Amino acid sequence: MSGTATIVVILLIMMLGVALVLLHREGRALKISRQRLSSAEDDLKMRRLEVAEALARVRSLQGMLAICSCCKSIRDPEGRWKQMEEYLEFHFQTHFSHGVCPECMRVEYPGLFENA
Repeated sequence: MSGTATIVVILLIMMLGVALVLLHREGRALKISRQRLSSAEDDLKMRRLEVAEALARVRSLQGMLAICSCCKSIRDPEGRWKQMEEYLEFHFQTHFSHGVCPECMRVEYPGLFENA
């Protein structure tokens, strides 16, 4: 083999080595991308389940609620009467605090809060 042929062979081997390194890096990058994609797909599945559950809760609350015209208790699907706050806390994961509006203040405590 002549000197020129030897140099060509060495250059080809070096180029092959570089190509292999690049392919290895691309393979690792592809593996990482696939892992990220899989993770994103898992997150998306979880979000879809959460949305489906929320939609099911909303649909279960659609329609009319039987509410007592006196005490404002609400009849649940099993026929039990529950205070409005208890019913809404259960179905909406909401907490209540109570106060008295100005109109009720005048009616319930006449003379006590003249300017309310």
